[in-house]
Amino acid sequence: MSAKQAIKKTIAHFLEICNLLKKILYTIMKIYHVLQDDNEHTVFIKDEFSFLAFTLGLLWIIYQKLWKHAFFITLSIIFLFILKQKNIISQPAILSLQLIVSLFIGAYAKDWQISYLRTQNFKLVSLIAARNDDEAKLKFYQGGCEHEIQ
Repeated sequence: MSAKQAIKKTIAHFLEICNLLKKILYTIMKIYHVLQDDNEHTVFIKDEFSFLAFTLGLLWIIYQKLWKHAFFITLSIIFLFILKQKNIISQPAILSLQLIVSLFIGAYAKDWQISYLRTQNFKLVSLIAARNDDEAKLKFYQGGCEHEIQ
């Protein structure tokens, strides 16, 4: 094996290791959105699927005061109910569509929360990679991350 081939092989192995470490890091670390208002009130929102929003659906949306989203989810529920009452669609199909709506709510719940907070004069001040809530807060308050995201 020539030196050139050995270098290429070494670089290929190095890139494989980097990709593996990247995958491990993304499974261990979570991304936190840090938002603050003018009074320095700080909110940490973990960027992940919301199981609570998935299971509670419309109740979770109303509790979070996401009125626009509540309106459209209510419309989708009414639409599914009408389809069922008129026998346009079968019961298994209705259940499948309800599951899709619930998955949609769970997947976008955190984004909706962030959007709502931004309408309440909160600004995104940081994105933090941390293993848990405590580590994210520690990194933020001890200055272990960049602040002021524009």
